[in-house]
Amino acid sequence: MDAIIQANRLTADAVITLFITVTDDLHSISPAKIIRDHYRWDLVPILCAKEPDIVGLPERCIRVLIQFDTPLP
Repeated sequence: MDAIIQANRLTADAVITLFITVTDDLHSISPAKIIRDHYRWDLVPILCAKEPDIVGLPERCIRVLIQFDTPLP
């Protein structure tokens, strides 16, 4: 998240929605909780889902989709 935030110059007020998927082997803590607690994105709508359990897909994978407003090209 640090790299994503820095590369896109993100601030919580610019984020419209955040969608996170995780593979089934990651189940210790909610990514939404980590993001809300660490980055203080309390008002950002965050949706988490599990990746489909399909043979051959990567393990220990977290995918992040962020919709945000930006003045950058």
